[in-house]
Amino acid sequence: MKKSELAFTLALVPIDFFALMAAGVSAFYLRFHPYFTSVRPVIFTLHLPEYLKIIFPIILLWIVVYAIAGLYATRRVSIASELSRVFLASSTAMALIFSISFFSRTLFDSRFIALAAWGLAIIFVCIARLVIRGLQRSLLKFGVGVHRLVIIGDNQTASALIQGFEKKTRLGFRVVGNHKEFNKRVAERLLEMKQKDE
Repeated sequence: MKKSELAFTLALVPIDFFALMAAGVSAFYLRFHPYFTSVRPVIFTLHLPEYLKIIFPIILLWIVVYAIAGLYATRRVSIASELSRVFLASSTAMALIFSISFFSRTLFDSRFIALAAWGLAIIFVCIARLVIRGLQRSLLKFGVGVHRLVIIGDNQTASALIQGFEKKTRLGFRVVGNHKEFNKRVAERLLEMKQKDE
């Protein structure tokens, strides 16, 4: 795994934390917006500092659910798969929070804030993931995060693979060699390339 890929994976944790925090705070202010209070008056007292103390452990739980769902895995997945996991994991986290609030009176009693935070969390986290993907693809143009490949073989399949990787640079692979067959000399060359990469 490339160091840049590992760095991006590790960065997802604080990025998700701030995205979830932003979703929670946005949901709080939405509840007290004049438009929504005119439709349904606020019948509870909740100040922002108190609210932040409540949502902090909730966000940590949310991130744990994300980790269990594989959203911090180092292996590559399609963007569609990643975003669908965000939706499912966020829904699971919200279901857990509703379950906890049912048995505990320590959480605030506002279904609007909870549902708004759930929806905004999905939106904000998905946007953050798309931005990260875009940044990674942009860096590929400068060789950051590119995986170097050596194709063994001299046939139509090998040629198709080389042409395919050359056209689809967004996949993050670059063919740096093509050998007719695998032998001792090729093995030594590959070992040298690997050692230079490390």
